[in-house]
Amino acid sequence: MPLFSPVFSRRILSLVVVVAAFLIAAVLYLKFSFLPKVCFDSKCLYLELAKTESQRAQGLMFRRTFAQDRGMLFIFPRDDMWGFWMKNTLIPLDIIWLDKDKKVVDMVERAQPFGGDNPPTFRPVYRSRYCLEANAGFVKKNNIKVGDRARFNWII
Repeated sequence: MPLFSPVFSRRILSLVVVVAAFLIAAVLYLKFSFLPKVCFDSKCLYLELAKTESQRAQGLMFRRTFAQDRGMLFIFPRDDMWGFWMKNTLIPLDIIWLDKDKKVVDMVERAQPFGGDNPPTFRPVYRSRYCLEANAGFVKKNNIKVGDRARFNWII
């Protein structure tokens, strides 16, 4: 003889499924709500942060793919003319330099991968505190211009 009636068992199973779906949705919401991100108006990118010397040196080298809703934010200890190159970078990128007030001071669109020796170094025309790397086409698609301001969320 079953412990519970079939109707009661189906109701319990339905309740378990609803609670599990709610918990999964809550976890995903919390996960993405508290990820570091940068926004230009309503267009946001979830970020990987490069805060240390070794993280900044590695950057996006050797990555074969990078999700369209992702970016890498390089955070520097002071304002300077921070240079970037594409050596060992396998995907084309847009490079956006921001000052301490998060204002765009310069950009390079569609910087191409470089596998040889002596890659070109890209430098901003003004000092910057941050540099954002995003998939090539991000700047054009979102109409980002010098002078635009970025908004950072959950970046310490």
